Amino acid sequence: MTWQKVSDVTEPPIDFHAMTMGNNPETIYGSSGMGDIIYVTQNEGKT
Repeated sequence: MTWQKVSDVTEPPIDFHAMTMGNNPETIYGSSGMGDIIYVTQNEGKT
């Protein structure tokens, strides 16, 4: 398995320490290592 950068949302890029999906599989929630910011994507992580 390899990882690739998919977005320029933050600089420097962050890695997610917690991720989960909603009832709709296109919705993904992730939090940063400190857990102080929650990110949401509604298109399977494309943006």
